[in-house]
Amino acid sequence: MTDRACPKCGVAIGIDDDRCWSCGANTPVTYPWYIWPLGFLIIAALFALLVDLDAFWRTFGHLFEAVF
Repeated sequence: MTDRACPKCGVAIGIDDDRCWSCGANTPVTYPWYIWPLGFLIIAALFALLVDLDAFWRTFGHLFEAVF
């Protein structure tokens, strides 16, 4: 990975740095668009694998019946 340039002064800063050491400008790191959907899918998969869904619906099913 290569360094990126500060948008304010043009000095090379690290790829993970969020502040320029030369001028002090805030340069937040941008993440790809797929980070949030991927994180949601990982959490949903872990939930489905680790939680007993039958017991979950027996416990919380009455809450959903009252609403819908």
